[in-house]
Amino acid sequence: MIAVSVAIEREWQIVLQHYDINEKDCRDYPFGCFFQSRLQGEEILFYLTGTRKTNASAATQYIIDHFHPGKVIIMGTCAGIDPGYKIRDIFLPCRAVQVDTTVKEIDRLVREEFTVEVDLSPYDFHYETGIIGSGDKAVVIWKDYLELRDHGITIADTESASIAYVCQKNGISFVIIRGISDFPHDISYEEASDTNSIQIRNYLCNVPPVIEKILSQYLEKIILAGRSCDQKQPPGGHAG
Repeated sequence: MIAVSVAIEREWQIVLQHYDINEKDCRDYPFGCFFQSRLQGEEILFYLTGTRKTNASAATQYIIDHFHPGKVIIMGTCAGIDPGYKIRDIFLPCRAVQVDTTVKEIDRLVREEFTVEVDLSPYDFHYETGIIGSGDKAVVIWKDYLELRDHGITIADTESASIAYVCQKNGISFVIIRGISDFPHDISYEEASDTNSIQIRNYLCNVPPVIEKILSQYLEKIILAGRSCDQKQPPGGHAG
């Protein structure tokens, strides 16, 4: 079995629509709901985790304990940090870091003991790569964006690195696939908190095409590409 995590309800609804799944056919579990299907001859379990690292990591541990997947695919949208990329670019990050595990005013932003390297050797199709940074707040404040950019973070979200860390600790193979839905903007605090801000409008506009792009152009390639490798190699990433 392969488990596919989805954190955000808005993204989950697109997954349900893509596979023509009725919500009433999903099964509940403590952190959300899930459904099972088959893709490329593999049993696939899609599960909704809820947002932020606590929900995502606890939900993934629950899925691992109860369904024993051989692989976890961590999918969804992300904020762009490196200005060399653009909205709707799709990433398979090579490294996942947690960016809120230190007192950043007196310590380095990234602690190596919470850093996970991702084995991308099975995936020979085109994708962007780089470092994904996960924290418990979305990147909407300009100074937060600048800090991540200046530390070499490529994209950012609020779940991936914690799920990758849980998978590593359980010896489960994993891969992250995320698409850029928005970039932060240099605006005032008042503008950033406005529900009609540029970033929020971009996010709402780009979630559907990003998730559809992952599902229609990438997910089955990941399943196929990882199949032979998962059979031959020990699962899991390794700490950086």
